[in-house]
Amino acid sequence: MIRNLATDNWITILFVFLIGILVLLHFIFEPKFKDFIPFFKKEQFYTKYFKTFIKTDLFFLLFLLFNILVYSFLIYKVYLYYNKPENSSHLFLYLKISSITFWYVVIRFIIGKILDRFFKTKDFHESILYYKWIYLSKNAMYLLPFLIVFHYYNLTFSFVILAAILAIILVYNYFVLIRKNQKNIFKHLFYFILYLCTLEITPLIIYLKIVFRV
Repeated sequence: MIRNLATDNWITILFVFLIGILVLLHFIFEPKFKDFIPFFKKEQFYTKYFKTFIKTDLFFLLFLLFNILVYSFLIYKVYLYYNKPENSSHLFLYLKISSITFWYVVIRFIIGKILDRFFKTKDFHESILYYKWIYLSKNAMYLLPFLIVFHYYNLTFSFVILAAILAIILVYNYFVLIRKNQKNIFKHLFYFILYLCTLEITPLIIYLKIVFRV
C-alpha cells in the first residue's frame, strides 16, 4: 500500500533534489555523464578522466554530494527498521546521519592527505580514491530508483536487503581494486596495510557506531 505522503514531504523534496543533481550533471557535463552511465565500463572512465578527478572539478564534487545524500538515506531507512523514533524527529535524524557522513568523508580525506605527505604515496592513494569514487557513485546512481520505489510502497525490510547486497557489491569492488593495483600494493605494502586500518576499517567501524547511536 502506498504511503501517506503528508508525513514524507521532506523525503519527496530530497528525491527531487537528487534527481535534479543528475539532471544538472547531464546538462552541464553531457559527454562525461554519458561516459559514466554504463555500469560495467569503469576502466574506460577511469583512464579517460583521472586528471580531471585530481583537479576535483564540479562533476566529481556534485557526485560526491549525491553519494552522501543517497547513502545517508539508505542508512536512515535501515536505522528506522530497527528503531522507531517519533515522526517529527525523522527529518532531524536524517540530517544528523547526513552530517556524520559528510564529516566522515572530510576527516578521512584529511587523514589520507597527511599520510600521503608522510609516506610520499600521493599517486597511489589518488588512484585508489578515484576508483572507489567511480564504483560508489555508480552504485549510488543505480540505487536511487530502488530507494524511491521501496520508500513509497513501504517495503521496509527491502532496505535491509538492499544494504546487504550493496555491502557485498562494495566488498567485491574492493577486491577488484586490490587485484588491479597489486603491483603498487606490493610496492607499498606497509602503507597499504596502514591505509586499510587507518582509512578504511577503523573509520568505518567508528562511523557506523556513531550513526546507530544517534
